[in-house]
Amino acid sequence: RMELAKALQTRWPELTNPFHPRLYELVSDEDDPLGTFLREQETWKKFYRTRERLETLGFKKREIDRQQAKFLRFLRAAENVVLEGNLPLLNDEALVRRYHALRALEGSVPGIGE
Repeated sequence: RMELAKALQTRWPELTNPFHPRLYELVSDEDDPLGTFLREQETWKKFYRTRERLETLGFKKREIDRQQAKFLRFLRAAENVVLEGNLPLLNDEALVRRYHALRALEGSVPGIGE
């Protein structure tokens, strides 16, 4: 990207000044001299391929992140099942009752059924 910007600025030095009077003329020209110039650059082809590859990788990363989130939720649920099953085996009855009372509160709505 920087190489392309440098090539544009070498060809049209007025691009370095956002207030240059010719700037509007260049960007609004129907013949699109800037775009034509860029597409003729060898760097443009490499830039465009790289940009497409990054976009594809971004899609793949989001899919992997979704799969990972599902896997982590499953692992947490499985761990909770194991811990809940072991709770009465490793603790006294008072602690188990407190746990079940907390679990019941988790499913309740505040202010209803007090």
